[in-house]
Amino acid sequence: MTSSPLKNICIYGAGALGGAIAAKLASGLGEQARISVIARGAHLDGIRTQGIRLWEAGADKPLVAQVTATDDAAELPRRIW
Repeated sequence: MTSSPLKNICIYGAGALGGAIAAKLASGLGEQARISVIARGAHLDGIRTQGIRLWEAGADKPLVAQVTATDDAAELPRRIW
């Protein structure tokens, strides 16, 4: 396995499109990068407790990705490079 230069990725706005991107990145990169999202309110609470759920066409069940979720970007790690 090669080392990835990506360490921290933040999706600012975890709505439909941002949430889908975050879920795919988290499932595809695994331990190579830490995926974080910025969300608010009940959506933030749902991501924290249940992860991001992405239903893909033809799938029997959703892709569930566990990501770091916050409403304050200052809580996230600074970029590393």
